[in-house]
Amino acid sequence: MSNARFNPFRFLTCFLLALVALALPSAGSAQGPCDYDGTGVLSDNCFILRAPRGLQNALGVAHGLVKVRDLAASDLDVILVYGPPSLLPETTLANLAGDPDVFSVEQVTLESLSYAASDSALDPSTLEGLGSLSATGTYSGAEAAYFAAPAWNGYLAQATVGQIQLDQVRAPAVAESFGTGVVAVIDTGVDPDHQLLQGALVSGYDFLLDTPGLASDWDALDPVTGAAIRTDLETSADQSYSTIVDGGAVVVDETPGGDIVVDQSYSTIVDAHDLPAAFGHGTMVSGLVRLVAPGAQIMPIRVFDGEGRASVADIVEAIYFAADNGADVINMSFSVGSHSEALARAIKYARRKGVVCVTSSGNAGSQELTYPAAYGEVIGVASIDSQDQPSSFSNWGNDTVFLSAPGEALITLFPGGLYAGAWGTSFSAALVSGSAALMHSILPSGVLKPVKPRKAEGALEESADVLDPTTTNWGAGRLDVEGSFNLERGLPDVD
Repeated sequence: MSNARFNPFRFLTCFLLALVALALPSAGSAQGPCDYDGTGVLSDNCFILRAPRGLQNALGVAHGLVKVRDLAASDLDVILVYGPPSLLPETTLANLAGDPDVFSVEQVTLESLSYAASDSALDPSTLEGLGSLSATGTYSGAEAAYFAAPAWNGYLAQATVGQIQLDQVRAPAVAESFGTGVVAVIDTGVDPDHQLLQGALVSGYDFLLDTPGLASDWDALDPVTGAAIRTDLETSADQSYSTIVDGGAVVVDETPGGDIVVDQSYSTIVDAHDLPAAFGHGTMVSGLVRLVAPGAQIMPIRVFDGEGRASVADIVEAIYFAADNGADVINMSFSVGSHSEALARAIKYARRKGVVCVTSSGNAGSQELTYPAAYGEVIGVASIDSQDQPSSFSNWGNDTVFLSAPGEALITLFPGGLYAGAWGTSFSAALVSGSAALMHSILPSGVLKPVKPRKAEGALEESADVLDPTTTNWGAGRLDVEGSFNLERGLPDVD
């Protein structure tokens, strides 16, 4: 797999009205005003331009543009440009939109993750269930072989497994029951050292740092204080991990990004640190993909900072990167508030390459349109609770929701070798991404059987358990992993 970024070189010739060539910074040097680095500042003079490759130089001269970079090696019509400082951004936007040689142009904006911080601790019934799972300690099912360390029952045997019929897929305990392929998680990165992610990660890209590799959630922390925080978290995790896995007491520590499932010693450490609101989001999403499809691999792609903000240009570039570097599924647990031509084009490209695209519907608790959920080429996922009732925070409506999946009090992984409780459509989407990876699997004959987007969507839709026959506001219904798995293979769905 190639880890090179889309542009084949980082020095680009930029055409100004005066025809002066400007050398752009190379990879690893200080980033320019159109390269979001997680500081919360992004110039409003940056644009995604789509125009014929052969006319881009002339357009640069005519409109005083500085070309920053190509956004896709596979689609050289799409570039990131910086507008002339002498003009208001809205003037540049209008001028480019009115140019007949321009296919499309849009201003680069900052977008947000679809995470919903819990406003309450795990409910009593969930705590009771976790207590019983904790008492039995380490998980010993066949899929435990896919994890490099002992896994807690509270994670691999949580109630959601039965609710979505994942336990029925696991029952045969054969290789095809655990999935394969690569799921690209476009998010905040992952904890590459988490015990239960070991062996499951493939190289991705960090678009905030402009570096290939295992994009890390830890880079969201302050470079000065972050190392000490990480040491504190991991040291405490080392002390409490065996307590949780072996069946010790479980408590819930309420933090901005979710509820951390820990023993008392770890709770004290977490309380002592003011973690960014979205810290660990990518690890939590990846943990749920791995819950459903432990045989699949995860490609971490970091575009969101610790507060859950990302440049739409980085999001677009990340989708092309995933599609061009071997992803079979792309998980997009984020929402863009308005239509983006560049985003829609990138998703269409990924789908043409056979990639299943999954996204969250959003957490505004409304019927508002969000993107990419509103695009027909993606599987938009809403959240329901453990009783198959719609989550109060979940967006709804047949224009954005293709399917619903549990999104409350899910137990997943958290940086530092810990577990966390997760709420939000982000995590509902992760369960569906895992289901798609489960369909992309090895047949008993040993032959790789990739799943095509249309077939995956059809199996997920046809097998879904209808939540309310009087409305399509929640899509086809609740995710049925066993049903979609068998339908995709032409096998009967066993109740």
